[in-house]
Amino acid sequence: MKKVYRYIKNKKLLLSSKYKRLNVLWIPKIETEESLYREISRAVWYTYTFRQKINSIIFYISPEMQSKINQYDVPEYADDNINDLYLEMKSKLIFRTEEKFISNIYPDIVVYWSNVKHHLRIKAKFPFLVNASVHDNQFEANQIVKLSSVFLDKKSILENNRKLAGLLSNLKDENYQNVTIFGSGPSVCKYNEVDANNSLSIICNSVVKNSDLLKKIRPKIVVATDSVFHTGYSKYAAEFRTYLCQALDLIEEMVFIVPLRDLNIYKSNLPQKYQHRIYGLEGKKLNNFNIDLLSNQFVKSTSNVLTFFLFPIAATLSKNINILGFDGKIDNKEKKFWDYDQKSQFFNSICHTKKAHPAFYNVNYAEYYDTHCLEVESLVDVLKKKGIKIKNLAPSFIPALVEYND
Repeated sequence: MKKVYRYIKNKKLLLSSKYKRLNVLWIPKIETEESLYREISRAVWYTYTFRQKINSIIFYISPEMQSKINQYDVPEYADDNINDLYLEMKSKLIFRTEEKFISNIYPDIVVYWSNVKHHLRIKAKFPFLVNASVHDNQFEANQIVKLSSVFLDKKSILENNRKLAGLLSNLKDENYQNVTIFGSGPSVCKYNEVDANNSLSIICNSVVKNSDLLKKIRPKIVVATDSVFHTGYSKYAAEFRTYLCQALDLIEEMVFIVPLRDLNIYKSNLPQKYQHRIYGLEGKKLNNFNIDLLSNQFVKSTSNVLTFFLFPIAATLSKNINILGFDGKIDNKEKKFWDYDQKSQFFNSICHTKKAHPAFYNVNYAEYYDTHCLEVESLVDVLKKKGIKIKNLAPSFIPALVEYND
């Protein structure tokens, strides 16, 4: 039922945008300068991709915030490039203090930046609702980034899928001996021991920072799937995108595969020269894993890039998969996800994600890791049944991968 409702909402919004410009309502009331500048930054970043379709973004603010509007400055934890986007969109931003005015508009999109209860009665029937509660919703970044994907029309998706299938088919036809996938765990430092001569290399996430690794293995594919760390509005995500562009310049044959929901964000914010090298891969809520992306260009949505993108792409291209940099955790009780290779992570910028997406860190790390381990186990079982061989090039502590330690 939720799928049907979501489909109807998406279609309604897409149809509305063909006949008129959209009004976006940003509630509840903003009463502090910190909240004001954060929400302006988020609004600009996440709606920039469909700015031509927007008539106005209406913020409900307290009278005390009226004098702060023209003093807007990008928060110290946010991508500095947002200032340029803000200047381009400034005329669309409307700030109102009167509850009566807010209650009498008919918004097409309603973004809740907080779960604080309010008594406003929205007159519009079935507006597109986005729970972007920055302090309460752990998945607010996933929710708000989906806004841009609504405006991916069917023709564009079909064309993207055709190109993606063509890309993967061409890579498979090159008949590499194996596919090697590289994560950002501590063991990826052993990349110099990898024979990359007849292996198709795939990297992910912050590995784009490791230029020495890039030069050695010359990856054909880079993937990034996280809406906080990669498509987010923080300085961390900005640093990732900077190094991504440097990696694309260094390895001219490398392509970038991202979740379909993120495609518009990247295409709107990365330089034009990279556009033809960006591909979207749709994530769906499925019971079973899809490891044949030539037949169907979608994957099962999971909690980690290894099961979400890397294994399905690798399995599509080869019957032999090597793994490096997916160490897992020795002690599941530690209050962090896991360790990273020093040359393959943006350690100085992680603090910025904590300020930009505080609810994201309201996570039970042990539960997350347990979920990840179960997803790996399920997918590895599928790979086994399909006759796909896995080999760890360095020891992993992920239970389902231990038996493949070299």
